[in-house]
Amino acid sequence: MILCSQCGTINKDQSKVCIYCKKSFVKKVPPKKTSVVVNQLKAYYNRPGTPLKLAKLGMYMTAMAFIGYLFIAKNALVGDAIYDRAEKFYNKARYSEALTCFEKYVQKCPDADLVPLAQQKIANLSYKLLATARERKENLKKIPNLLKKAHAAMNRQQLLHPVEDNVMNYVWQVLSIDPENSDAATIKEAVIYHLKEEALKYRMAKDIFGTIRAYKKLMMVDPENTNIFRDFQKVAASVEKPN
Repeated sequence: MILCSQCGTINKDQSKVCIYCKKSFVKKVPPKKTSVVVNQLKAYYNRPGTPLKLAKLGMYMTAMAFIGYLFIAKNALVGDAIYDRAEKFYNKARYSEALTCFEKYVQKCPDADLVPLAQQKIANLSYKLLATARERKENLKKIPNLLKKAHAAMNRQQLLHPVEDNVMNYVWQVLSIDPENSDAATIKEAVIYHLKEEALKYRMAKDIFGTIRAYKKLMMVDPENTNIFRDFQKVAASVEKPN
């Protein structure tokens, strides 16, 4: 066998010219002293452009490894953000949102260290929400009786007193169970209308203190109504200070 020093290929015949590059041999390789595989690897590496190709391949592999690291790091950061959001919802007693975030965390980061803790939170929240749903179902059964008591108190003009038996007490209980209850909202509007009429009656009679009492009741019933608060301030400002 003869190794061509020009192109690096091995010729099996004993001719003086390389059958690949057609150039003369300058060196003979003694048989059985050099591995054919090693010679072939050397020949491949010595071919024009091979070192550049290997360098590019190495750069490509390094780049892919770096991209993989960035992907893993990004997933970790996203997972941490989801877990932190879940904890915030949990601390604010927003259990439904917390459960959703914990489940999303487990799906997105199944190999994370906090997954067992997240799964424990999921189990606890599922039980808590189930218990809350059962409790709400039981409370919903109380609404018809509470509305009946509210109507009876309205007929007796017990809008805010006595403490245990007045219209707004029953309305607030209904709204705490079902904030969207239309019957309770209607009764509340009726109470507001009645108190506004009472305030107007006192104002027409120029009874400032009676008007103030009526507006205080209105603010108890509808504390978020800025118009009522503004009217109350006007009435209060009209009261003359004693000399």
